[in-house]
Amino acid sequence: MSDTEFLPRKIKLSIHTKLVTLIVGIVVISLPSFLYFAVDLFKKDKSAYVFETTLNNVESMGQQLDEYFKNALREAIVVVSIARNNSENKELYEKIFSSNENLMELLIYNANDSTNIPVMDLKKTDWLVKFHQNSDYFDRLLIDNPIPIQLIKEKKMVVLSTFKSPGIPHLSFLAYDKASETIIVARLLVDPIMNAFRSGTAYQNYVTSPQGKLLLFSGMENSKIVKDAIATSDVLKLTNSKQQKGVKEITKQSGNEFLMAFSYLPQYDLLLISEIDKKIAFESQSYLINKSALLAILLISIAVLLGVLMARSLTKPIELLFEGTKEVARGNFEHETSITSNDELGVLSDSFNFMNKEIIRYMQEVKEKARMENELAVANLVQSSFFPETEKKFGPISIAGFYRSASECGGDWIGYKEFGDKVCVFIGDATGHGVPAALVTATSFAFYNLIEDLAKNEKNLLENPAKLLEILNKVIHAVGGKVLMTLFVAVIDKKSLKLTYSNASHDPPLLYRKSDEKPSKQDIEALLGESGTRLGHVLSATYQNTQITMNIGDILMLTTDGIIEGKNPDGKEWGDRNFMKTFLSNVDQPAPHIISNIVKTGYDFFNGVDVGDDVTLVAVKIEK
Repeated sequence: MSDTEFLPRKIKLSIHTKLVTLIVGIVVISLPSFLYFAVDLFKKDKSAYVFETTLNNVESMGQQLDEYFKNALREAIVVVSIARNNSENKELYEKIFSSNENLMELLIYNANDSTNIPVMDLKKTDWLVKFHQNSDYFDRLLIDNPIPIQLIKEKKMVVLSTFKSPGIPHLSFLAYDKASETIIVARLLVDPIMNAFRSGTAYQNYVTSPQGKLLLFSGMENSKIVKDAIATSDVLKLTNSKQQKGVKEITKQSGNEFLMAFSYLPQYDLLLISEIDKKIAFESQSYLINKSALLAILLISIAVLLGVLMARSLTKPIELLFEGTKEVARGNFEHETSITSNDELGVLSDSFNFMNKEIIRYMQEVKEKARMENELAVANLVQSSFFPETEKKFGPISIAGFYRSASECGGDWIGYKEFGDKVCVFIGDATGHGVPAALVTATSFAFYNLIEDLAKNEKNLLENPAKLLEILNKVIHAVGGKVLMTLFVAVIDKKSLKLTYSNASHDPPLLYRKSDEKPSKQDIEALLGESGTRLGHVLSATYQNTQITMNIGDILMLTTDGIIEGKNPDGKEWGDRNFMKTFLSNVDQPAPHIISNIVKTGYDFFNGVDVGDDVTLVAVKIEK
């Protein structure tokens, strides 16, 4: 624990002052920005709504007008069909004509007759009385508006304005029926369409030709409104765009701005227009913007007031936490900070107190860990003494070994020792690694050092590696039988070069036979003699000896599975194939070089990946 006192820096600008300044600054900066973006967004949204409503209005007009004309044409064709099939059934088609309230007059012409005289002329004379017209009203209509038969045949359908005020408000719908080779002229009362036009009081609706000729509009019977009707120049501004429908802003000669929605009906060559004064369309916009601005100012003012009042409630817990850190800095880990608020600062206070308790616990664990690491370091130092020198030469027998533990204490063990004319070579692998495995290797090492004394009482012991395994099996079994061990023992006679070996479930070593040809797999054989159980598994286990003769240049390679099962960053094992290839490429080298080259090639393959198991190799080479 440090004796140095914690001396905090002097506070020049408190958090309370910073919070108040921040809140006021945010309000001052955000208020104009908020108003600007809110107003802009509202204008765009309102404009989109007004434009869409205006366009929907004119499209609805178009649908009604289309149905208005189609209905008249259907009934006219029915009348023509009845009259053509049964000219004497006059009462029936006159009844159909009378039932259509919109048909004021129906004229039927023979399309191929140049006399321009109708073959049928049905009129509703009661309308003349209703609209105070003379009896020759229909005749004057024909005189003033001759039927353009050729034009109708070309265009199939034509809509003409034959109404003059004062008169009966109507449209003339002219159509060519190719099946009957007749021209149908229907004078249609415009009251139904006029009612639809008047449904939106804020809108003024028109039907014109694309060239600007006015055919129909709401209030057309009023001479004053006729003077204020849409101008031809305004219509041309809409049609010049070549669009079928849309909404445009147009400034009239009076200087007033209007929104004009238009929709072109190509089957009738008509243009439908719906206009509304922009001031009326956006009348509610200014009102809502002003109300929104006042509400925003009110809300932000309240936010500033609350922010100033809450700043102190935020800074006081921070001051308490600061005092707590000073206590901890002095080494007082028992200090607790009491903050009762149910917010993040309250949670931070709980975390602070918990941290102090954890620091105390952690310090105790660190002490225990340091003690254990120290003991493991000592164990590692002790275990390193179990292994022989990395290179050893016993007459013609050259031996080199390599060992690298996967943890502080490993489970692999090797030994090679000279006993008179005999050289014993051991390699073993205890279950797992760590302290339990290290204890088994310590047991094996202790037995290894007693072999010479045991041989004094049993002269043939060094010629019987199976007997050595049986004795060691009982020793390891006595340890508890929890950790087992594989072990391979080889005894080589320095004079005769006879090799006697016994195996307790260890991976069979490889024996390379010197050849005058290039080294190949055919030169290698595995020592597959009978293998017994692992040491410590069964108390009464027995093992068998196998004997072979080695020659000059032969190499005995003993390994554990660590280096063969090691993987590279891609998860691929080095494997037996790579191990065998590397071994064969080094058989002409001395034993130490064989080991070092195999280890280097293997670890280059692993490319920094932890092998995860002990790596142990022994090479025994017979030299001249």
